[in-house]
Amino acid sequence: MGVLLWPVDHPFVTLVSVLAVLDGARLSGAAIVLPQFGERRGHPAYFARDSWRELLTVPDGGARAVIAQRAAVQGAVMHIPVEDPGVLRDIDTRQDLAG
Repeated sequence: MGVLLWPVDHPFVTLVSVLAVLDGARLSGAAIVLPQFGERRGHPAYFARDSWRELLTVPDGGARAVIAQRAAVQGAVMHIPVEDPGVLRDIDTRQDLAG
């Protein structure tokens, strides 16, 4: 069991990418699963239940800090390659939306 951390400013993620992340989590058992487009990781990020306490108590850096901590453990963080630039597309302004 886990949750998807999916910021509302990433509205162009495809269903295929979401399902790839969920399938990766189900099949791998990794605590954290992230979509990756090219060399960059994106959203949504999957966090297994055993990582929730860390998410709630990490003082600085938020989810990025938890990902960095967990990355030190072999197999704890999995990157799923996707063909979806929407996992990276952050919409904060009207210009971002138009771009």
